[in-house]
Amino acid sequence: MNCPGYSTDRGGAFDRLWPAFDQYILKTIRSFFLLGIHAEVFEAAAATDPHVEAAYRRAISTDNLADCWDAIAEGLSGCGSVDETHACTNPMGTAENIAVPAFVLNALDDPVCTQAPRFMPGGELNSPLFTQGPRVLLLSRLGSHCAYLGPGVFGWVNRTSWGDRRCLDFLESAMAVADADADANLGQREADGNRKADGAIGRGA
Repeated sequence: MNCPGYSTDRGGAFDRLWPAFDQYILKTIRSFFLLGIHAEVFEAAAATDPHVEAAYRRAISTDNLADCWDAIAEGLSGCGSVDETHACTNPMGTAENIAVPAFVLNALDDPVCTQAPRFMPGGELNSPLFTQGPRVLLLSRLGSHCAYLGPGVFGWVNRTSWGDRRCLDFLESAMAVADADADANLGQREADGNRKADGAIGRGA
């Protein structure tokens, strides 16, 4: 799980963006999505449904991404309500139910997924994502958003992501632990079988 967005509910990821990135993403959504390639679809839907029209007008006029997302969730998502939209799209609804080993990588300087500085007692570190199940969090000082590029020679930035290497290291370690557990379980089953066989032979004698 590289650079998790964490909760998209109100008070979550979209409320914590760096201000410059909030405005950049908001402008991009409007120009490309709401007022761009899908503008005719939204306008046609708004012309026949007052609820859609109100949500659309709000989405293209609000001044921050969190309010824009709420407007989309309320009337443009195809769901019945804001809560239903969050339930269908919030990645944490799925992440907290991961049963296999999971590696979570996040950077303190991530301008988009800015939850990392809030990893304090009582914060996200105490959520079920990190307190339940076989999960590991690697929180780095640098890494930005999904890049995780390390220093190269002569001060140049290495274009190979160290994050990818750490993910593979975790996968190899998890597989090694799983193999060791499987061998231990097999050995235990064989020992139990031998004891049962010895007991049967003893009773027969």
